[in-house]
Amino acid sequence: MQKICAIVLSLSLTVAAFGGQAEPLTCTGRIVNAGGQPIPKAKVILYYLNSRWGMGNRIARQTESGTDGLFTFKDSLKYSNADEYPHGRDSYILLATHPDYAFGWKKIDRDQEQTAYEIKLTEPKSQTITVTDHDGNPLAGARVWPYSVGSRSDSEPSFRDSFFVYDDTGVIGAVTDSNGLAVVTHLPKTRCSFHASLKGYATGLSFSGSRPIRLSKGATVSGTVLTENNKPVENALVKFHTEWMWNFFLTRTDS
Repeated sequence: MQKICAIVLSLSLTVAAFGGQAEPLTCTGRIVNAGGQPIPKAKVILYYLNSRWGMGNRIARQTESGTDGLFTFKDSLKYSNADEYPHGRDSYILLATHPDYAFGWKKIDRDQEQTAYEIKLTEPKSQTITVTDHDGNPLAGARVWPYSVGSRSDSEPSFRDSFFVYDDTGVIGAVTDSNGLAVVTHLPKTRCSFHASLKGYATGLSFSGSRPIRLSKGATVSGTVLTENNKPVENALVKFHTEWMWNFFLTRTDS
């Protein structure tokens, strides 16, 4: 049987000498092609999903596979949010990209860690996304990226492990032209939802990409958080909550 293009990621776990507590996990892996041969110079990214609302999310580390297809993240995985419910905890997403394939991924959750992860790199597809304002006028220069990929009902098992990326990682995406069209390449052949952002506008959404993303004019709101004695409160969380959908806009105060 022909082997499916995959990344095999092994997570090593050691036990500390004192207290019997497990040390944080470290990530190593290998990227291979459909014939099981290693793929050199593939980009492997460890994305830290600190919050579903985007605060603290970032690319934690990135590396490139060697001539043998192997890659290693030397620093340990570190979690900070001990929320009781899995959907509220911080986690990691492994993203792998190569010019010849669609990007691949695997979610890493502290309660579902495995000794080895396999990420299939499949044949890529492209999708054209249209971005307009609310009057239907095309918007040029808008950044479009996939924020939700995969489906629990997908016929391909590897695509059932769907994930959300709430902010633009800069890894996969495209910019609209003068006609408001963005061609996003290297997508897997599964359900993809898209976000679009443009300076001066609020971020827009398309659940399938089949309909244009209509951007609304955005606004910047600023202010000051003070104590009863009129002293500034540093690092206070400020939250806007929309009334028409379950969505938050968050920021923190400076000094």
